Amino acid sequence: QNSDVQFGLGVMALYAKDTEAAIKHFDKAIVLDPLYIHAHFNRATAYQEQANVKCLVESLINVINLSHVDSELAAQAQEKLDGISASFNKNSGISLDQFIEAQTNFETGFEFMEKHEFHHAIPYYKKAISINPDPPQSYGNLGICYACLGEKETALSYIDKAVEIDPSYQLEATNRLLIE
Repeated sequence: QNSDVQFGLGVMALYAKDTEAAIKHFDKAIVLDPLYIHAHFNRATAYQEQANVKCLVESLINVINLSHVDSELAAQAQEKLDGISASFNKNSGISLDQFIEAQTNFETGFEFMEKHEFHHAIPYYKKAISINPDPPQSYGNLGICYACLGEKETALSYIDKAVEIDPSYQLEATNRLLIE
């Protein structure tokens, strides 16, 4: 395996808008050469295309930490990270770190949901909401958890809150049918 080949395949996949394949190739390039700063940077670009903020930020931080390899690219990564951080502060009133913490809690809750461990998922969704109350998905998933635990009224109240936040919340009808 050659890191340059994997990087090239990642770039081609990125141009083809196949971000999943691009990330896999960039990851392989990084495994083969952890100092491959351009692979880290392009992986960040792929995550940006996916709107995966948590992984985007992690990739940008990796680039910044490799500033001894390419200070210009690290400066570009820092500028991008600063812009993302400013955008979060302005648009949602929370810091980028808070967003990532909320997202991590959401993902942990989702992992418990997938294992049907609903009572374990609930505190993670509640923590995510306490940090970032804007995404309706946390409320919707709480509704499903409570429904699966037989708490119909609580479940419906969380579904209603998801719709209150985002009237176009598409999973509301499906979730409501599951609960009722």
